[in-house]
Amino acid sequence: MFVYQNIDLAIVLGSPSDETPEIKPEHLVRFYSQLAKQDYDFIIIDSQPGLFQNSIARYLNDVIIVTTPDSPSAASSAKLASYCEKLKVPHRLVINRTGYSKFELSKEEVEKLFGDVAYVMFPEDKIVPESLSKKKPVYLMDRGAPFAAAVDEIARVYTLKAGEAQSEEAKSKRKGFFEKVAWWTFKSGKDKEE
Repeated sequence: MFVYQNIDLAIVLGSPSDETPEIKPEHLVRFYSQLAKQDYDFIIIDSQPGLFQNSIARYLNDVIIVTTPDSPSAASSAKLASYCEKLKVPHRLVINRTGYSKFELSKEEVEKLFGDVAYVMFPEDKIVPESLSKKKPVYLMDRGAPFAAAVDEIARVYTLKAGEAQSEEAKSKRKGFFEKVAWWTFKSGKDKEE
């Protein structure tokens, strides 16, 4: 697990190998139930593409369905959206790696195939492969990068959504995501000046 204490960010990485380890459903249920007991503002799980098990649906508040701007990916995303609807799990569409091909589908074409609007579009950005190589999130490497701006946008959408769901009392008890990011930004700016 990587822990970025400056902004209270913890990352549990999946297996980087090409072999998919056999994961038993009861292990996933135990993992998600323990994770749900932690005191985090947000828990984001980056899973493999495709359907998730019915048994973990109860632990999900929302699913971000990531697609690329091509017909097969958009059609597959539409199937996942139907599955989420069947399980009554809210979901949102994000289009990843936009602007890299003159043959890609437009935002409107992807939305038509998917059947809903895209919340955010993540552009193809040369900093992404660099961040993968360095094992450091793009957002922490270059806040001005186009990909980081898209991260800001999706964080804004979800923070507003979460803020609407929280009571005023709960909001005053702990720092929110934006306060943590603002603190980190201020601290990072001061570090660069020194």
